[in-house]
Amino acid sequence: TIAISFAAVVSNTASEMGYVVLVPLAAVIFHSMGRHPLAGLACAFACVSGGYSANILIGTIDPLLAGLTQEAAQLIDPEYVVVATANYYFMFASTFMITA
Repeated sequence: TIAISFAAVVSNTASEMGYVVLVPLAAVIFHSMGRHPLAGLACAFACVSGGYSANILIGTIDPLLAGLTQEAAQLIDPEYVVVATANYYFMFASTFMITA
């Protein structure tokens, strides 16, 4: 369960592939281990959804969020620059918190 949870959380590196590939794959893995496949499906779906932007790598959504944050921050300080790695430490820690 932990391995599927971790894989689901970091699956946003491949954009939407966590929903397409990992959710049904988790059901198959759970079924092959003698567990209920819906439990695997629910586990993977919850972790893909809950950990959408949490990752140990810079994901596809990080530059988008940095751009939105920079626009908001420049309302107060026009010289403020936000880089894509601004939330990296928070997202890195969130990956393991969501997995557990």
